[in-house]
Amino acid sequence: MTLITIRYVSIFDGKDVLRPATVVFSASPGEIISAEVDGDANPEEHEPADFDTVIEGTGCTLLPALIDSFINTSAAETDLQIFASFGISTVLDMCSTTPEIEAMRAASKSEIGLPSYLASGTVAAARTDMPNHLYNLRETGFVHLPSDAEPFVISRVTGPNRADFIKVLVDLPGFDEPILAALVGAAHRHGKLAIAHATQTGAFTRALAAGFDVITPVPLNGIIDDEVVNGMATRGVACVPTLCMRQSKAPMLRQGVHGGGPFAILSGNLDDPGIYDFEYALVNVKKLHDAGVRICAGTEANQTSYSPVSIGGSLHNELELLVRAGLSNREALRAATVVPAEVFGLQDRGALQPGMRADMILLEGNPLADINAIRRIRKVWIQGIEVGASMIVSKTSENSEGPGRPARPSLTLPYLSSIHSTTPDTPKKHAKAASKVVFNRLQSGRATTWPSQTEVHLRSIFDLLRRSPADESVEILDKIRLAPSVDDFVETFVATSLLLPHVPQRASSIEPLSISDNLVARFADGPLPVAHWTALSVDNRYLTHLLSLFFSWDNTLSRIIHRTMFLRDIKSQETSGLMFCSKFLIHSILAISHLYISQGASQRQLSDFRSRGRSFADEALRMLEQERFNTSIPLVQGLALLWIYEANFGDEGRGAVLLSDFYRVHEAIGASNVESPENLDMFDFGSRMEWQAISFVSWGFFCLEARISLIFSREMRIKRPRISKSFINAYSSMFADPEAPECSWFPYPGPYQCQPSYFRNLITYECQLAELVSEASWFFGMSKVNTPLPDYNAAKAIYDKLLAWNMGATQRFLLNSHMLPSVLFLDATFEMTLLELLSCLSHFPSHHINGQTPGSTRASYGASVIFNLWVYRAAYGLRHEYWLKQACFSAALAVLLTLGDNLSLSKPIVMASQLLYAIGEYLPVANKCLLAIKELAQTQGIDLPMPCRIIFSGLAVRMGKIVVRNVALVDLGQSQNDLGPSADVAFSSRIEGIWGLTAEET
Repeated sequence: MTLITIRYVSIFDGKDVLRPATVVFSASPGEIISAEVDGDANPEEHEPADFDTVIEGTGCTLLPALIDSFINTSAAETDLQIFASFGISTVLDMCSTTPEIEAMRAASKSEIGLPSYLASGTVAAARTDMPNHLYNLRETGFVHLPSDAEPFVISRVTGPNRADFIKVLVDLPGFDEPILAALVGAAHRHGKLAIAHATQTGAFTRALAAGFDVITPVPLNGIIDDEVVNGMATRGVACVPTLCMRQSKAPMLRQGVHGGGPFAILSGNLDDPGIYDFEYALVNVKKLHDAGVRICAGTEANQTSYSPVSIGGSLHNELELLVRAGLSNREALRAATVVPAEVFGLQDRGALQPGMRADMILLEGNPLADINAIRRIRKVWIQGIEVGASMIVSKTSENSEGPGRPARPSLTLPYLSSIHSTTPDTPKKHAKAASKVVFNRLQSGRATTWPSQTEVHLRSIFDLLRRSPADESVEILDKIRLAPSVDDFVETFVATSLLLPHVPQRASSIEPLSISDNLVARFADGPLPVAHWTALSVDNRYLTHLLSLFFSWDNTLSRIIHRTMFLRDIKSQETSGLMFCSKFLIHSILAISHLYISQGASQRQLSDFRSRGRSFADEALRMLEQERFNTSIPLVQGLALLWIYEANFGDEGRGAVLLSDFYRVHEAIGASNVESPENLDMFDFGSRMEWQAISFVSWGFFCLEARISLIFSREMRIKRPRISKSFINAYSSMFADPEAPECSWFPYPGPYQCQPSYFRNLITYECQLAELVSEASWFFGMSKVNTPLPDYNAAKAIYDKLLAWNMGATQRFLLNSHMLPSVLFLDATFEMTLLELLSCLSHFPSHHINGQTPGSTRASYGASVIFNLWVYRAAYGLRHEYWLKQACFSAALAVLLTLGDNLSLSKPIVMASQLLYAIGEYLPVANKCLLAIKELAQTQGIDLPMPCRIIFSGLAVRMGKIVVRNVALVDLGQSQNDLGPSADVAFSSRIEGIWGLTAEET
């Protein structure tokens, strides 16, 4: 674990003035661990030798990173890096267009160490409002009546470009009071802050009356009424003055000139433009602050042609202007840290406290004594990741920055020496074998244990002994001692279900999430009676939401569940004895559905979702004790679901046991051996549909096993089913009915129209591909060390069959549905099969395929997989896709092994690393994939591209600790004390602790 310490630093934590302390933070999950005053710290516990990096903070101040509460960037991707270089960790965009917001959100999430990005998107406006250029707005939505307010807000809070808050133009001429009140009410009903854009003194009165939460900017045309100011303070309404923009616009408004040409701003409802004066803005800020109104620092930073405000550095100017308006240095710093964090609900940032995000700035000097010290930045961390030194911009002159955009900085992150320690002279021989060794190590022993079931069980027994209470461990050891042999004990252990890890107690009920009526309207089957099947929740809307996410986004496990028959059974009054549903299965689905509900969630929400998913998984495990001996289709299905959940999100040892049970129960029910009855047409309709569902599920298990064999690079263990594929018949299949739930799809929960899912066609192709994987899987293990070479002609024949399948089946299908997630999943499975087969063919480098060696062809397919996953990510987000994680990792290994011979493959390996890093935030196993890539590169002497090394630096931060020692903490609280001497702060992506911390006496 990486530890970083800052010693002898004064700490400004946003609340108190703190003495010199030592700050320690870890590299994962980016939290401050602790900060202790030097006199209180335990020297034996925190010796410098215990830390990977020690930073001397003498003469420096550590304070929270800044928040710009009003930007308008025009969506240049370099802007986020520039913001970071000026110590800004969070930006709130109030004006940009939907495409710009989409680009900025993608950029913020795709790279490590960049600021968080929140946005309002489309601004509500009346058709009588002044032209958008007056406000630097480029996208507005018109609302005509109070009844239009709710639909407008719903359109902004749903979908991939959903707003984080709702912004409304309040100036006159514009909305009347009923519409303003309706917009505020709709925003609050949907849990969003209502932001009023009010540039006139009269607009402040209207905004306060309508109930807005935040008003921005401050007027230039006069002084705000005392009654309005006092009302804002009483009601807790905040203000974002944007003094930088006010200072820029006042001369233009006075002269009646905008954008370099005449611009008529006169209107019967607008004050005389000749009175516009920046001094009014300063007086208004002072008046609001003195009354107790919360002031948030915002800049309206933008690069538009008509009123540019510089990116990043303008926030430093804004703090100086707030001080000029009458705020103290401490109050100005609070306006850019703790206050906006409170106003906008960013509870995990804005202060230096254990558990907070490790968004921090290390400054030279004391900003409480000299606000210009905010420009003397020494280091910046965002979620524990240090922004590269080449990005840090230190400005000491007010005129040293211009309105133009700074050049794109180059990212240089720490820890490169530990990550890029390859040996150039290391030979690349046995590359494929080394790849498999790393892969097997990544799988934590699971991939290599399948040939021996005893090894699997023994591994699970040892894991159980390690995790069990002492009395239970003694009981297990006594059983081992009394058994005639180890094998006899293992058989008895498995037969009596003792191998299953400790069964959790029943969880308490789970508080439901807020599910809006608008979301319920998108349930394909309406709210389902799921609460009838679980004791953890009584909220059918919440539970139906989870099931809808599962069937919309899971393209692996959903193939083993016949949705139509599952829904039939779930609506039944019975909860036992059903063919396609059980309590165990439902809890397993609800557990894994929480992987999808957490898409785009904050860190605090993510923790809650993980806890919810874990509760459903634990309840399923508890039920497994009762159901494991009643072999049934739902039991096999639930075991597969729980295996995926535990292997990717829980206990890998428990996952290995569940997968072993999956194979055992699958064999017990004879799913591969069941055959269709003769004269099926003579059966009644209900029986025919049940047999069709059995056929679908049997082939679904076979398709799932094909993917499992690709994960573990081994021969398939489930045989091709004997039952005919009656579900693909164009006339009799349930999937031929356009009303069947499987036959349409939309990216739930977004507000989009349904489109054909081509489900019957896709299932046909998946079954065909699984049959080819079954043939190819015999060769999968032959690339491992000490295995006989494969027969080249036999392997090449299967390779040709795969290409023929791709050309003859999917290519025609892909023309009309290439963006469906299910199609991208199918294509990824096809290319993963080629990767495995080409790994075997690489034993014959003299045999070329289409003019390339098998290794080069394999790398080309690997790059294709990565680019397809990048397309999927752009279209839908990653949504914690465990199968795509595996595809990305396999593709990255294929590309990596030929990187030294083909530098054009640098881009795919960088893209793969970015994808895995993004997934690793939610699925820890993806972090192991990245570590395996790094280890393989070091073993083979492969020089990774610089962006990859930056990502590995971020991974080191995610999985370790960083400590800043002896840095001054600046007090952003109400105390008037100056800086204390120093403290120690520990953090990763969150502040985990502060040592040596005591508030000085006032």
